[in-house]
Formats: sequence, C-alpha cells, structure tokens
Amino acid sequence: MSEKKERKHKGRYAYLNDFRLNENNEYVYEGKIYEIELDEDQKKRLIIGGSLMQLLLMAFSIGSGFIPFSGTSGTFYVVIPLAFEIIMILLQLPALYKIFTRDTLREYEYRKSYERLRPYYFVIAINAAIGFAGSLIFGRINGFEPLMHSLPYIFCRFAVFALSLYLFRYYQILTYRQIQ
Repeated sequence: MSEKKERKHKGRYAYLNDFRLNENNEYVYEGKIYEIELDEDQKKRLIIGGSLMQLLLMAFSIGSGFIPFSGTSGTFYVVIPLAFEIIMILLQLPALYKIFTRDTLREYEYRKSYERLRPYYFVIAINAAIGFAGSLIFGRINGFEPLMHSLPYIFCRFAVFALSLYLFRYYQILTYRQIQ
C-alpha cells in the first residue's frame, strides 16, 4: 500500500496543514487553540450587552436607509458609505456567533472571528462618519430646509458612529489566551 503524499496548503486553505490523520484514519487538529479569559458571569454579561448593542447598531444602520432623505437618492457620497456599512455589519454576524457560542477557538477560527471583530467596528465608524459628513455637505449645498427634513437620517448616522465606537471599545475586555 502506498503512502499518501502530504502536500502543504497555502493561502486561505493553510489552516488544513494543522490537521493530521491518526491511526483510526480520523482527522485530528494539532494547531493552536485559544480559550476565553472570562468567567461564565462575565461572558453572559458580554453576550447580552453586545447583542443588544449590535441589534441597535443594525436597526439604526438599516433603518437609516429607509428614511426619506433627498441626499440618499443618487448621491454617491451618502449611499456608498451606507452600503459598505451594512455589508460590514452583516460580515460581523458569523464572527459574533462563534465568539458568543464557544469558549475555545481553533487558530483559524480565532483569526476569522476575534481578530476581525474590532477592525470591522472601526470601518463601520468610518463609513458612518463619511455618511454623516456627506449628509451635512448635502444640506450645506442645498440649503437649510433639506437639512431640517433630514434630521432623523443625520441622527441615525451619528448613532451608528457612536455605537460602533462604543462596541470597538466594548470588546477590548474580550481576551483570549493560547492553551495549546
């Protein structure tokens, strides 16, 4: 019987190099494992608080797209940041799910969830700030009256900015340590 030749994976499949076949022809993970450094009570508060803030962030972000604001109809500097912001919020959901449901993460899960979480919030804050500034610029160019009609939209942009920065700092308490 010939031995299977082991090949090294590169790029996005590099995590497969951490799996080995054992004597029973089962794959066993031999890479790094990270464990959360919070007790159950702290983790429960983190999950409840983080989930509520995430729901508010999603409601303000998606809800601001439904507010009738004349600047959102065809103005690229308002629409594009909103679209990127919503995409980044949706990309966060699988990462938050893994963090909330598991106490230990394999290295590739750790990199795809925990390490991406805070940069996502920072990008959301930047997009909200661009959308906020874009709506103010639109109001400055087109007069004071359109700006008054767009106050709910401007409030939503500011709320998304503030919530994303809050969540950026909120997840600093979430730390992992390597156990294997």
